[in-house]
Amino acid sequence: MTLNNPAVGKLQINGATRELSRQGQAGAVVYGHAEHQTFAGDGITLTLDVEFDPDRRLLGGAMIRQGTLELRAASGWTTMMPVGGLVACEP
Repeated sequence: MTLNNPAVGKLQINGATRELSRQGQAGAVVYGHAEHQTFAGDGITLTLDVEFDPDRRLLGGAMIRQGTLELRAASGWTTMMPVGGLVACEP
C-alpha cells in the first residue's frame, strides 16, 4: 500500500510491516500518486510503475489498468510482480 501524506510505501515481509519513504516520482499524478514511484529504507528499494485507466471513472478515485512492483533487497535479490487496484482519497 502506498500513501501520499505521509509519502510512504507500506509492505509486509515475513510478518513484519515495513514503512519505506518515497524517494521520487515521475509521470502523471492522480490523487497524489504518480505513474512511477520509488520508495526506500531498511535496505529495501521498492519501485512501483502503474498505468492509470482514464476510461474507468470512479467517484473520488481512479483504476489502475496495469502495473509492476519491483522489490530489491540489500543482498541483491529482486522480486517482480504484477499489480492492479485503485487510487482513491478518503472522504
